[in-house]
Order: sequence, then C-alpha cells, then structure tokens
Amino acid sequence: QPMTYQIAPVASDALTEGLGAKSVAIIYDDTTLYTQTVSSALKTELQNAGVTISAFEPIQLSELQ
Repeated sequence: QPMTYQIAPVASDALTEGLGAKSVAIIYDDTTLYTQTVSSALKTELQNAGVTISAFEPIQLSELQ
C-alpha cells in the first residue's frame, strides 16, 4: 500500500494536469486516520496548485448503508 505522503501529490497531479480541474469537492470517510490524513494532504496539494476547494466534507460509510 502506498504511503500517505505518496498519494496526495499523484492524485493532485491527476486532477489538475490530467483532468484540468479548477474546482474540486472532497468527500472523505472520517472513521479512519488514514483517510483523514490523505484527504487533508490532498486538499493542501490542490490549494497549492491554485485549485478551489468547493467542499471538504466528512462522511461515515455506515450512514450510506
């Protein structure tokens, strides 16, 4: 499994360079530290790239079932 610090830069590049995203909403599972950390790192990477974060919302997967 990739390390947390490896995921955010790759995902950010895919969204900005691959898809040309200018605005992104991030919805993440807040029941684990791993997803909390990755989502926060991705948010930072995207903001540093000039992307607008339109939403940054936690969900609990148990609520969706």
